[in-house]
Amino acid sequence: MKLSLSVTPRFVYTPKFCKLFSIAGITFLWLVLHSDPIDEHSDEFKKEETIHSTQQMFLFLLGLLACAATSLVLGALGAVTPWWVWTFPATVPLLLYVLVWIVEILLPPYDRAYYDSPFEREAKINRGNPDYKPTFFSVWRYWRRGRPLMESK
Repeated sequence: MKLSLSVTPRFVYTPKFCKLFSIAGITFLWLVLHSDPIDEHSDEFKKEETIHSTQQMFLFLLGLLACAATSLVLGALGAVTPWWVWTFPATVPLLLYVLVWIVEILLPPYDRAYYDSPFEREAKINRGNPDYKPTFFSVWRYWRRGRPLMESK
């Protein structure tokens, strides 16, 4: 059984924020902050950000599962759940993303760590496919597969 999720992100026009970080857009769960009016963005940009939003929602659900499992196990053992366990839904996506990025930084070519992460590869490869729907573990199929997406500078 493939767990699939339909996420429709909300696009918010934030030119000053995006200019500050020199980015076209950034996704936080279902919220996409972008630099240009949405009419100027291509369908591929919208699809790519929708894939990123879905990836983040899956990681958020993974954090919820980790939080619930840890709480249940500690409760069964008669222990009190520490406060930091309740941060799992927010921290698990961030920690996994940073961990993957660090691994990619350590592997050559070093100047493409961001573009070689499986999260970015899945979104870039499938942004032109309007029928593509990510599944819970689909992102890991893109870990270092195939030829590079970007040429080294």
